[in-house]
Amino acid sequence: ELITRHPNCFSDGLWSRSNTGDDDDAKELLSLKEVGKYELITGDNVPSTVPYDHQCPYAIKYSYNCARNSTELASMINGDMPTDWELILATNRTDSSTECNLSQLIYELGGPIGVSSTHHQHGNEKSNDNGDGGVHDGIMKSKTKRPFNVLMMGNSYLRQVFQAMACKWAIDVTEYCASINQTVCYSLQCIKDRGQENGTGFVEINEVGAFVPPTKYDEGSYQPDKSGKTAQFFRPGVKLPMIVYPQRLSDDLAMVEFGNSIRFYYLFRPDVYKNITAIFEQKFHLDLADVDKLVFNAGQEKVVESDKNLKQILSSTGVWQARSVWPYGTFRKIQERDIGRWFGADNPWITDPPNGHACLPGPPNDETNLLLFLIFSNAKSKGT
Repeated sequence: ELITRHPNCFSDGLWSRSNTGDDDDAKELLSLKEVGKYELITGDNVPSTVPYDHQCPYAIKYSYNCARNSTELASMINGDMPTDWELILATNRTDSSTECNLSQLIYELGGPIGVSSTHHQHGNEKSNDNGDGGVHDGIMKSKTKRPFNVLMMGNSYLRQVFQAMACKWAIDVTEYCASINQTVCYSLQCIKDRGQENGTGFVEINEVGAFVPPTKYDEGSYQPDKSGKTAQFFRPGVKLPMIVYPQRLSDDLAMVEFGNSIRFYYLFRPDVYKNITAIFEQKFHLDLADVDKLVFNAGQEKVVESDKNLKQILSSTGVWQARSVWPYGTFRKIQERDIGRWFGADNPWITDPPNGHACLPGPPNDETNLLLFLIFSNAKSKGT
């Protein structure tokens, strides 16, 4: 039925065969500049997914918001907001009859849960219980069919895809883990300062905090954070985000699970860790042989390329050869081409808007659709 309703999403014209030098013959999406375009959402293509805003408890980087107050919203027309537009794929960008509506396809599939159900390679019975009662840092492990595992490693641009995935499909979240009370600063300047101080920029595992499902206040006791530290990110008149978590939370290491069937792991800048294997084993409790999809950006795949053991494990399952390099920069280029502007973060904290980081919600919603489409299609992106 999906093929009947969305034939263009199954067109061979969207794909090429990759040539990565890894003896890989994986299906690869053509450059987004060639097959992607932005269209204004109209009555004929209104997305069916539930919208979210800056109140989403998984959107914990306030610097990404583009929230408007009621006065500003009243003066806007269709096309002024980042969520007024959506990414369309087409084998011929000038011919509407070749279009694939990604948001509608992913909605009809059922989002992450539906996409995971189309894959069977993760359905083997597997126990992750190492004799400690089945709990690692609060993450439950059971002797059941394991989830489909997506491992995302990159910079803050890739973080936005992770946050948008969690927020857009929040109704289906069955588990969420993040780093609690970490003591390390990951900024480029911090890493540089560490190198000058002790001769190394590598982060030790004991600095990243506990990796656990964060506790929440009772929903009825949520209060807006009125501190100046938070208010600086929002326009006057915008309702400030509610304080949901009592702990100091970071998604530099994070995991979100949907429907007990698919997990997305995000690791910020894996190149800064002294022992990256320990992060996977002791924090994520993730067997790399169980990774089903790899996504990188900002050259972070070099961490695997330079580690013989990591590359051997990931190559043995074929997931390394089928890795995706995320085309973040191309989203901006085609927005500027098709819309005439980039919907980058423009809140009061941004000194020279629009920022390179996208509005959230905004373009990262389209990025989640593309990632789910690649998983569904057993395909990858080459980063352009």
